Amino acid sequence: MYYVNASAQAYIDADASVGCYVTVAGTQQYDVCFGGSSVPGNYEGVSVTDVWYVGAGDCLQLLYASGNSNPNTLVYSAFLTATLINSPSGLGPKLSHHTRSEDPNAPK
Repeated sequence: MYYVNASAQAYIDADASVGCYVTVAGTQQYDVCFGGSSVPGNYEGVSVTDVWYVGAGDCLQLLYASGNSNPNTLVYSAFLTATLINSPSGLGPKLSHHTRSEDPNAPK
């Protein structure tokens, strides 16, 4: 399971909007977690935060779509960070803790 944070800086042209989403590269697999903006004529930050189960060898990508298919709406400086997490509920395996021996001659 991966915690995913993706962000992009978008220029939104008049009468347009932009939406970004995370997907597994090479597939049409996506969920309903989108980030977007519809403030025309400005640079706007667009971000997505999500949790994904990703198989070995798969990679994630950030895609965007422009409302009205406006060719002058562009995305700049996009990034995606995926952090492997053990369990979002904290119910993963417990780490073992070793205690020091009270014997002063024991190896340290």
